[in-house]
Amino acid sequence: MGKFKLGAAGFLVLALLFACTPAGGGDENPSDVLVALPADNPGDIQLRNQLAKQFMKDNPDINVKVQVIPSNGYNEKIFTAVAAGSPPDIFNTGDIVIPTIVSKNYALDLTKFIEKDNYEISDFYPEVIDGLTFEDKIVGLTDNWDTQVMYYNRDLFDKAGLDYPDATWTWADFESAARELTSGEGPEKIFGAVHGYWFAPVFDRVWANGGDIFSKDQTECLLDRPEAAEAIQSIRDLAEEGVIPTEQQLEGQGPNQFLLAGRAAMAIDAGRWAAFELLEGRIDW
Repeated sequence: MGKFKLGAAGFLVLALLFACTPAGGGDENPSDVLVALPADNPGDIQLRNQLAKQFMKDNPDINVKVQVIPSNGYNEKIFTAVAAGSPPDIFNTGDIVIPTIVSKNYALDLTKFIEKDNYEISDFYPEVIDGLTFEDKIVGLTDNWDTQVMYYNRDLFDKAGLDYPDATWTWADFESAARELTSGEGPEKIFGAVHGYWFAPVFDRVWANGGDIFSKDQTECLLDRPEAAEAIQSIRDLAEEGVIPTEQQLEGQGPNQFLLAGRAAMAIDAGRWAAFELLEGRIDW
């Protein structure tokens, strides 16, 4: 197999998308800007508030208000606000929501603003702009674009006498280390790794194995091809072997909770956003 790559650029991006109604969620004062954020990432909210304060310092004639919305049903709440005529000016969402936003005409095409201000989109990776473009409209810009990250517990690697993961690792290296790092039984069991079952970490495994999700023209699903099936099966095999927790064993806990509790040596599930949560823990990761 090829290199064990965790790099699905384009998944879980937090894009800033501009609503199609007047500034300030219908407010008559165009100098008021309302920014909506989901509530599930305290670290990101703190950063956005810092950015808002700096922006207002640099632009004292513009008032920025950050509105935090419960993450459960967040996009639906945004869509309801837009439909009701009281949308945020800017809202934070994922790139996979872009087709819905465009189909509902809930976002401005930013192209004319980019051209007016001579804004250098060449500063972005082309794939990022592609991911924020739908039906030839650039409907969002972002200050970050997440890739999947593997986090690991240094103490558990040290205890097992194993070298830390590095860029030379293949999936076979991951499997081998995960087996060596697995120990114990029952509630005290330490899993060699914990692997997410949602699409991003699974798709990464497919791509790393030479497979794909759709054909290039997007007309055919390729998950039944050998490369994809083999990749998905490799995750299931580790679960059946007891090297990673099954979905049932996760019992509603996120993989990062297993890592923080010292019950997993590695975690493949999230991007850089997980670092905010891991910073609150006491493990050496």
